[in-house]
Amino acid sequence: MAEFHENLASLRQGQGMSQKAMAEAIDVAQSTYSLYEKGAREPNIHKIIKIANVLKVSADELLGTKPVEDQFMALVKCLDNMDRAEVTGVIKQMLKADKYNREENK
Repeated sequence: MAEFHENLASLRQGQGMSQKAMAEAIDVAQSTYSLYEKGAREPNIHKIIKIANVLKVSADELLGTKPVEDQFMALVKCLDNMDRAEVTGVIKQMLKADKYNREENK
């Protein structure tokens, strides 16, 4: 998984933006923005959201994180059909457990 500063540089370059243009778009000094891309400094959550909006990506993509569901599906895709069927069977058995079938969970 790529780190934030690597994602930041790659996504910015993919948009054809200069560091100066990005810095102006998120209202920071170019030197501050440069430190973000070097990994020497991290922006606060408000700047992360601004950056994600400017780059038209999700904060998850920018931060290099994936929702648990995406991580799970990526693992399942690595399995052959026989193992996928086994995983499916285990999940179905788990879902039959009382804790998933109680009235308050419906």
